[in-house]
Amino acid sequence: MLGLMRFVRPDSRFVNVNPIRMLFGHQRPARRRPLQRGPVGGKSRLAVALGLWAGLLPIAGCTITVVPPAQLRDPVPVFIADYGKHASLLLPRSASEMVEYAYGEWRWFALNEDQWYRSLPVASCPSQGTLGKRELDLPPDADCIGRMFSFENLYELEVERSDVERLVARLDARFELHRDTSVENSLSGLTFVHDDAPYCLLRQCNSRVAKWLRELGCGIRGVPIHANFDVRNPIDPVQPARPVTLDR
Repeated sequence: MLGLMRFVRPDSRFVNVNPIRMLFGHQRPARRRPLQRGPVGGKSRLAVALGLWAGLLPIAGCTITVVPPAQLRDPVPVFIADYGKHASLLLPRSASEMVEYAYGEWRWFALNEDQWYRSLPVASCPSQGTLGKRELDLPPDADCIGRMFSFENLYELEVERSDVERLVARLDARFELHRDTSVENSLSGLTFVHDDAPYCLLRQCNSRVAKWLRELGCGIRGVPIHANFDVRNPIDPVQPARPVTLDR
């Protein structure tokens, strides 16, 4: 990829003008030099990062429209857990067990290094990604999940069982690949390991959930920056499906 360059042009027709020599007529005008290109410095890199961040802010609140697959042969429920700023996906293992998967930045998500001054560097520069996992002895039922955990929104949708089994097997294998880096997070209740995919603004928790939903046969529209999901009716995609009403 072409690197960012800056253009430098002399501001004067004289280069290194000596005012004393100029006074007595000994200073000759220098030839105009062509445009010179030099690498962008630290301040310019910061300006580019700030510009990128500012440019993405208007789309950060865009809705992620999810259209589940229709005409399922063997449907099972899966759940999008909207925690506010981030989301995770809850997938059934059996009639009485589920697994929750989430993705994030290693230091922020796994080590709780979520200081405000890390927000811009984390969003602007690729860093170590992490895969989070939690095993749940719960049936795939919204009321049971809602009584155990606190979400801003919980969305239930049906997908093909074979697609769920395939995704769970893939995420389990990806998790086990770096089991030696595992960290138990008491705040979130998840276990985190290093992930091979580096974290960045366009590859974060919500975009990973959107990617996993695509693997489950769902249609996805929108820019998955924030956890702003709009699950549609698979038969009539114009009609939105409301979030699950949880009994607290």
